[in-house]
Amino acid sequence: MSIKLCVEILEQDESGLNQKELTAKLYKIKDETHFEIVGRNKLWSLLKKFENKLFSIKTGEKPNEKIYKLCQNKNADEIKKIVLDMEDL
Repeated sequence: MSIKLCVEILEQDESGLNQKELTAKLYKIKDETHFEIVGRNKLWSLLKKFENKLFSIKTGEKPNEKIYKLCQNKNADEIKKIVLDMEDL
């Protein structure tokens, strides 16, 4: 569910989001829908596993800032479709 929500959030912002912005939007949805998601530290590890496959992760202007953005290629589009087609549990 965490990956699916991140994809949905990042689809709405093509320029990408930093960790703080992504976390704020993710936890807002979690609180509204009562979905269970992974904790913050696990979230960053999980997203890292999809780096260059589904997400691009770039260093931001601030120290230790990371910017998350959806990759724009055929492989990423296929993964995104699979993720978005998963049932909400």
